[in-house]
Amino acid sequence: MSPFEVIEQTLRKTHKRDAYMQA
Repeated sequence: MSPFEVIEQTLRKTHKRDAYMQA
């Protein structure tokens, strides 16, 4: 897994977390 993929995964997790808190 490339560093870029790790960053993308982290951003996706953060986005999901933010969306969950806003809901």
